[in-house]
Amino acid sequence: MQNKIIEIVALVFEISADELNQDSNLNSVQAWDSMNHMKLVLALEEEFNCKISDDDAIDLLSIKLIKQYFE
Repeated sequence: MQNKIIEIVALVFEISADELNQDSNLNSVQAWDSMNHMKLVLALEEEFNCKISDDDAIDLLSIKLIKQYFE
């Protein structure tokens, strides 16, 4: 699942998946701004066929936290 999440993050942020790992987060990825965060949440909802609440979306600030959310 982590690889799929990394693929989605890379696609949304228009960066190479090689630049990302489980520790990648809002502070370590330059493209991870508020607009791209919302795009990421929408992409995750589409990929995993779910609805992420606004409260949960606010907390998904790293690949590790996203992975934990979906586990």
